[in-house]
Amino acid sequence: MYTDTFEVTSTTGLAEREALPLTLYPNPASTAVWVDFGEPVSAATQLSLLNVNGRVLRRQAWNPAGSAATLRFELSPNLAEGVYLLRVEQAGRQNTARVVVR
Repeated sequence: MYTDTFEVTSTTGLAEREALPLTLYPNPASTAVWVDFGEPVSAATQLSLLNVNGRVLRRQAWNPAGSAATLRFELSPNLAEGVYLLRVEQAGRQNTARVVVR
């Protein structure tokens, strides 16, 4: 049997991305949900509403002027009650939050 000792001095791989700060309200919601980024947004933002199977139900692009920190995301009127995911992507960062529809 052969054994050896080695030391890892550095690693190479994908860098961890900082999560995009995100607060949703009201939650549960029925017609719309407000997305609060906590600070003014200056980068193009893509929002996607997904069902629990990952199917995209609705997309919304937002190109803010840099002074708004919140966005109203309209839910489809025929959306069934249940749990959905809202994925937000912006400048290489992303976050996903759960949305309960009643």
